[in-house]
Amino acid sequence: MPGNLYLWADSQNAIHALSPERHVELGLLEVPDSPPQNDQTRTNGIDAAGFLPELLWELLAPPHAEEHPLILMLDKSLPRPWHTLAWEQLNWRGAKLGSFLKVIRYAQPATEQPHRSGETLIWDQWPDNKFKEVIHQRQGIERRFKREQIERDIQSGRDLGHFARLVIIAHGGESEAKLLLDKSTKQAWDIRWPATVPYEVLILACAPYQGNFHGLAVACLERGARAVICGHGRLNAALMASALAFWLDADSAAHETLWALQAQQPSEPGGVHWLRYYGDAPVTAYDRLTLGFFQHPEDPKKNPVTELSKSVNDEKQGTVIAFLQAMKDSATTYWPLTQFWLLSVVLYWAEKNKHALFAPIKKQFDSFTVCCDELVPERAYGLAAMYRRQGSYPLAVAQLAEGLQCGTLKPQQEINLLGSLLNNLIDLNVPECGQIIFDRLDNCLANVDDGRQAFHLLDRRARLALRQGNMDAAVLSLQTKRQQVVVQGNEDTRELASLLYVSAWFDRPDVNELAEAALKILPSVPDFGGGNDTGAYLLRALAVWQWRQQPAADFLAAFLPACKEQLIGQDPGPHAYILAYQCLATGCYDNWQQAIAGLEQGRYWLELAAFHALAGQPRETRRALDKFHTLRDGSLQPLANQTLYGIDWLTAEAEQQAVEKAILLADDVTAASLARHGLLPL
Repeated sequence: MPGNLYLWADSQNAIHALSPERHVELGLLEVPDSPPQNDQTRTNGIDAAGFLPELLWELLAPPHAEEHPLILMLDKSLPRPWHTLAWEQLNWRGAKLGSFLKVIRYAQPATEQPHRSGETLIWDQWPDNKFKEVIHQRQGIERRFKREQIERDIQSGRDLGHFARLVIIAHGGESEAKLLLDKSTKQAWDIRWPATVPYEVLILACAPYQGNFHGLAVACLERGARAVICGHGRLNAALMASALAFWLDADSAAHETLWALQAQQPSEPGGVHWLRYYGDAPVTAYDRLTLGFFQHPEDPKKNPVTELSKSVNDEKQGTVIAFLQAMKDSATTYWPLTQFWLLSVVLYWAEKNKHALFAPIKKQFDSFTVCCDELVPERAYGLAAMYRRQGSYPLAVAQLAEGLQCGTLKPQQEINLLGSLLNNLIDLNVPECGQIIFDRLDNCLANVDDGRQAFHLLDRRARLALRQGNMDAAVLSLQTKRQQVVVQGNEDTRELASLLYVSAWFDRPDVNELAEAALKILPSVPDFGGGNDTGAYLLRALAVWQWRQQPAADFLAAFLPACKEQLIGQDPGPHAYILAYQCLATGCYDNWQQAIAGLEQGRYWLELAAFHALAGQPRETRRALDKFHTLRDGSLQPLANQTLYGIDWLTAEAEQQAVEKAILLADDVTAASLARHGLLPL
């Protein structure tokens, strides 16, 4: 299987190289001008090892390169000499470099399957019948062989995009001013392209090694072509007619088809090895994520890693599950670097959305050995999210500490890691430390245009304010978040649930109005009981309202069987909350032990302590609180060891422990006392 090497230039013109296993910054590297034609065609040729820069040559010619072909993909950001250089004609160990090196100029990772439903259009300007016979033997071809026919097509402005393929057959010129020749007059044929051209374009004409078809190929790409193949050196008409027949009969992409033929035939002068390739690059959908990460590390709008995360965070569960299945079934076909950070993120999404896929993906992850310092923050972020979902806070925080100490940390990575760390600190109830992290995250976001993270910051601000006992700040953030959702034309069910939950705990005047809105939309909320679904959080908020306001009807009863079923599986938290609040509301504790078992299973120790305290169970409260303090102490140790951001983590933990014991173990525990000290279940 061929390897891959993708080269591009960044905004400072530094050259970067990405292989499946590593990323290398080559710096301000230039390739030499193409050698003269007579040097190119002599017996021994130009030795690539002495001609190309050493840094580049080491990447192009790994050990046993002849047995492991390489695909060199040149991004359009590279200067023109990188594309016009006759890579294939350089020599190594007495053989043409093109025997094991395939080059794609103006490489663009394919984003869709080629359109194959239209006919093939052929502009045939070859003087004899070598190509005519090939064409007439096949269906679905429109052939233009008279110059005036071709020019009439072009000059009429006819759109060619509905054709599946375009083939141009002609004598080639010797410069960019003289690309193609009229078959009768031998004068230059001036091509004036229509607005769009077919998906694939094949130009069968001789060309000098300096790549004078480069401008023509780029013009095709700019007009909708995804793959352009053109002459390189003097072509052999008989061999090209055979290649054309093979290409017309194939059902695969242009590059793949002709590479398959190249593998079957020896390298003959003027044969299929003498073609140049532009456009579609063999990069899979998820490999493009890694490529995009390295190409656009500072720009979340261009970084497809962020776009994939956005689709998951928007709860597009079908997309996520398809992604998880693809990773489980085909991970070995993706670049190792892609898998390095992606598998850690996949573990989090599997635990959250498709628990049955978690074990096989975890097995893949555990057997993986590739490492890349630049992707450690991405890997740390994914693993931390997974561990937090499982309630393994010491492991989650340790990953975040490692990621934040990474020497290659980029602004977007720091934002992601700080946001995740803040979520953990809120869960662990260290609000003063959380405020310091929040302020740092807020400062980072002020310098980055990231609307998604700014939106998440509102939720984090609200939850932090609740830990600080600041109801007004929490409500304001949640109201702002809800307003943004409505303005964007999206459903505000999750935001309504958050507002109702807080309002019910603090007995706000608008609580009954919010509850009526929630009751109205509850029947239309789909898929209740899916784990992390919106319906569960809406019902949780209504359960608090029923407990605090004591409405006449016990509307929760109908949902209890589904809640019990969901205690087995992914995250039992929201459903266990509903059962616990229903017990507090009705005074009937038939479902209490199931609720407590669900919370223990999810390691909701602080929340357990709060529920036991409200139920007047001091012994159980102390046990849950001790478990929580052990968990928090182990979680903060990685941060204390690295003195991250100069925070005295252990002092903060000791202060919180004293407050929690005083409030939760008091003789009279009330909803108001818990809310005032930030100990309400979040």
